[in-house]
Amino acid sequence: ILIILIGTTFEFNLLLTILLVIFVMGLFAGISPVAILEMIGNAFVAYRFLSIFFLVLPLWGLLERLGLYKKMEAEFQYVKDATAGRILQLYMTVRQASVALGIMLGGHQIARTLVAPMVLEAAKREGRLLPSMVDRVKAMIVATENCGNFFGQLLFIASGGSLFVRAVLEQAGYPVSILRLVLYALPTALAAYVIVMVRCALLDSALRREAGEEAWKA
Repeated sequence: ILIILIGTTFEFNLLLTILLVIFVMGLFAGISPVAILEMIGNAFVAYRFLSIFFLVLPLWGLLERLGLYKKMEAEFQYVKDATAGRILQLYMTVRQASVALGIMLGGHQIARTLVAPMVLEAAKREGRLLPSMVDRVKAMIVATENCGNFFGQLLFIASGGSLFVRAVLEQAGYPVSILRLVLYALPTALAAYVIVMVRCALLDSALRREAGEEAWKA
């Protein structure tokens, strides 16, 4: 734990930090360095399918080069009767669907630099916002990004999450196919989508209610 804390604090190479932790734990357990290397090599060969997701990296780069982000920004700007909640609903739909297809779209970078300004601007159209409501809108932006990414990625057969779950289950003696994992992840992804849609609608209601209260006070 101490090595991980030092490595992350000083931003050392994560892979080297993890390998160092493995060697230190092995040495304290009385395992020779050669045996540790053999264990690492055997694990890599046995679970080499965990690196399948690297095959889609060129696709991500190509889509970004062809103007994927600009296309997304243009689509968001033309949302009819755009409100904070509706923009987030659209982003949730795009985010979860794209991740399910293996397209990451940049994650929190896009949410912070592209989605957040539009959502906050749409929220301010309703009227003056209290700091607490601004924080609530920001929190909803992050929550939408997290839900879309987390629950959508397990629908992609080559995602790191699905491959990791498969590796853990196989190591425990429960062989399972990736397609079966995706099938079981589908109900959870749909439930998360519906919940986020409802929460976005409730956010719009809260913004309208606060705007009405502020107008009444004025």
